[in-house]
This record gives sequence, C-alpha cells and structure tokens, in this order.
Amino acid sequence: MTQKHLILTCMKNEGPYILEWVAYHMSIGFDHFLVYTNDCKDGTEQILRRLENMGILTHRRNPAREGARASHQVRAFRKSTKEQVYQDHDWVAVIDADEFVNIHAGRGQITDLTAAAPDAKCISLAWRLFGSADVTSFHDGFLTETLRRAAPQHCPSPAQAWGIKSIHRTDAVDLVGCHRPKSVPDNDWSALNWTGPAGTLMPQSYHKSSWRLNRDTISYELGQINHYAVRTRESFLLKSARGRAFGEGIRGAEYWADMNRNEEYDASIQPKLGAMKDIYDELICDPKLGRLHDRAVQWHRDQIQHIMDTEVGRALFAAISPSIDLFPGLRKRVAA
Repeated sequence: MTQKHLILTCMKNEGPYILEWVAYHMSIGFDHFLVYTNDCKDGTEQILRRLENMGILTHRRNPAREGARASHQVRAFRKSTKEQVYQDHDWVAVIDADEFVNIHAGRGQITDLTAAAPDAKCISLAWRLFGSADVTSFHDGFLTETLRRAAPQHCPSPAQAWGIKSIHRTDAVDLVGCHRPKSVPDNDWSALNWTGPAGTLMPQSYHKSSWRLNRDTISYELGQINHYAVRTRESFLLKSARGRAFGEGIRGAEYWADMNRNEEYDASIQPKLGAMKDIYDELICDPKLGRLHDRAVQWHRDQIQHIMDTEVGRALFAAISPSIDLFPGLRKRVAA
C-alpha cells in the first residue's frame, strides 16, 4: 500500500521562500503540508490560502493570544495531531521554512529514506548549517541553488550544528516536538525503533530530551537537513527583527556568527533541483500565485530598506559584514 507523507510547519513572514520550499518537498515525494501561521504581514497567508485552494496544503491560522503561556510553535504542535489531515497521513516530517530535507539514500526520495530503515517508526537526520556564502543582497532566487557553502560535517560547535529534525509515523507519537517526538503511547520508546542518520538505533539516552547528535551518533549517511538559517545578509536583517519561534528574543550578530557557516562546499542537493524547478514553474505560472509571490518579494525589499534606514539596522548590518571577502569571485559566479 502506498504510504502518504506530510510536512508539519509553522510560518511567519516567509512569503518569498514558500514556493521553492513547497516545490522542492513535493519533488522528493511529500504529498501534503499542514502549515500554521501567526502575525504575518508579507502576504504569507494569502499565498498559503491559494495553495490550499489548489489542494496542495492545509493552512491554519495560529495568532498570538493575550496571556498565552505557550509559544506559537508549541500551540500549533499540540493542535496538529487532532487534525484529520494529520491522521490521514502515514508519516509526518516536522521542519521549518528554512530547512530542506536532503536525502542521500537511494534516489533521494522520502520513500528511499523510510525504506533504508524499514523497522523504524521515527527517523532523525542531522542539521547541516548553510551560511550566506558571502552573498549580501536579498533577491528573488532559489536559496538551494545560490547558497552552497556549509559547516564541516565534523562540527560539534555551535550546538545547533548537530541538531536533529525527525520524520515519524503519525500513529506512533502522542506529542510532536520541533526536533523529535515529545511523547509516545504508553511511554514505550523501544516500540518506536527510533533510527538515527547512520541507520542505527538511537541510544536509550535520547528517550528523555536530547535534541542534537554527538560525536558517537553524528552521521550524514541517510541524509541531512539543509538549514539555511541566515540566508543572505539583507535577509538576515529582517529575520533578526522578526524574533524567534519560541519568543526568547531577537537574533543578533552573535547568532549570525554561530550559524553563518561557510567552511565547506556542499552541492549534494543540486541534482534534485531540476525536478523542483519543474514544479516551481507550474506554481509560479498560476496568475494569482505569481502576483502574490511578487508582492511578498517587494514587501521584504521594502522592509529591509526600512531597517537599513535605522541606526540599529545599520549597526547590525555592519556587525555581520566581513572585513575581507571570504570567498573571492563567489558573488560574481552566483550573479552570472
């Protein structure tokens, strides 16, 4: 019987990036998306509603509530398992809009990942942090094509470099978490056959609360999560102003220094982009989607300029600008 695969995510002001992200994950075999949004101003919700009308995803608004103790993300995850669309799928991957599931097993399809660990009811892959590649400008292009420099595979610091993201069977998890399942039926973690990126069982110590791999468990054999945490310098200004999913403050120069990793060239996702572009072209040719996408791109350009017109914005931009060109000629090649 054919298995159905869902992506669960939360978004805020991700308008320019949605179509690439959706098209890519459709191209590797995901069937549907369940998207929760909060406090969007850039047209994200209009784009999602159009995609919902096209049958591609399910959109749920998850606005801020006065006095709410839980974050937007936590509230969305609590609601998600009660959704019929969640229950109608066999597997769910929990990822963000700046993360791309990059499968190395088989032909790079989501079914190749689950086939590589046939007994698993949960599979976790490691983040690989992708930096700005010294690209400054926000532009309407494919992140996956432009940004090809990443942290080395052996990168124990910062902690996020070996963070995990997981895909699990929907009937095997009671409470969804951002990185890994939070609870399972009868607290029977052994029944989950939780498998790591090397295709081996995760140690029992992970059953409690661990959200990252270590020197003994790190691997990229089955795949990785390409994490474009900073995108470009100008894009980061807007991301910094937006704050964090869990609401614990803004992302500043320290976050940039940790996450802007460019030591190695990684083009492992490139062979998959042809199929992604075919789907993207179909989406962007929809007149309404095309207009909404263009409006979101312009909104981001306008907001970046607004931030650059402030003293705080100029100071942050200066703080994240290198004093020397880290990758001579790279910007010229990207532009070409």
